[in-house]
Amino acid sequence: MKCPLCNTSVMVSCRPEENLKMMECKSCGGQWLSSQNFWKWVGSLDKSVQNEEIKAVEYEIRDSDNAKMCLDCGKIMIKYRVGHGLNYKLDHCNSCGGVWFDKNEWNALKNKNLHRELRSIFTRGWQAKVQSEEKTLLLEKHYKKRFGTDYERIADFKSWMDKHELKASVLAYLSDPRPFE
Repeated sequence: MKCPLCNTSVMVSCRPEENLKMMECKSCGGQWLSSQNFWKWVGSLDKSVQNEEIKAVEYEIRDSDNAKMCLDCGKIMIKYRVGHGLNYKLDHCNSCGGVWFDKNEWNALKNKNLHRELRSIFTRGWQAKVQSEEKTLLLEKHYKKRFGTDYERIADFKSWMDKHELKASVLAYLSDPRPFE
């Protein structure tokens, strides 16, 4: 089995977690997780320990842009955004369910306690939420640039307004060019 990123290095077996078998490229550090091995691992997990404490560790990730071929079935893999503070994409085979992790991507998932939810990342719901989060961050960046130092005051006012029972009236008052005539 050859690395889909290096295309020359031979993959070797590794165990990044207890009861989890993956293949790893010693050259680029990428890892391959077959669907079968993932489900075996999930089945072996102690369900009472689902919410492990999240560690504040930063991992350097160099997300590869190249399209990759599935190591198990040979089909092209699709890239999916991870989101939740992780700014990279995972390569997933929609045919057999295998996943390619560029170097440190598995560790970053685990650091955010998302490794157990791996399969959810490839769903429409997850991807829609990631897209919504990205849109919100983009808009916030735009408004911070536009309003400058007044942004925080405006954001606080907006937060107050969104909860106010007379919001429509307050908005009408604010937009009235002659409120006291």
